[in-house]
Amino acid sequence: MIRFHPLALSFALALLAAGASAADDTPLRETLGAEEFHAMGLHKLDGEELARLEAWLARRDATATEATAQHAPPSDFGRRQSAPAREEQTLRMVGTFRGWRGEGDIFEFENGQRWQVRNTPAYVAPRASHAPTVTISPGSLGSWLMRVEGHPIRARVNRVD
Repeated sequence: MIRFHPLALSFALALLAAGASAADDTPLRETLGAEEFHAMGLHKLDGEELARLEAWLARRDATATEATAQHAPPSDFGRRQSAPAREEQTLRMVGTFRGWRGEGDIFEFENGQRWQVRNTPAYVAPRASHAPTVTISPGSLGSWLMRVEGHPIRARVNRVD
């Protein structure tokens, strides 16, 4: 019985899944080299066995690709199907800022975005600010933080539009 290193077999199977065949003149044989190809026992597979192996690998890869796509994390700015990745943004608020009452207050910005305060205690601004500049930046564990220029406190927010 021929024994081979499991990583070598995994590599060969991955190449087969990518569409390579184990025939003597294939990229798999060229990639592995004749000695490794033979040592792994791939030369013993007939055409039908190779076809079955390739079909199985293709099904497995399709299932893995589908599962990955279904569980892929969003790469947007605060909300799926919106702006780019989690990058800090500077925005101008519409109207006058007087603080927030806590959970649920929604702020609108000149670019059309709307952000809602979440899990943050109420804050009463010592002075009102008309159309202040606001920075929305990534926080920990996927959260977002809003800081209004000239005010010392930040609020956790979620994008709602």
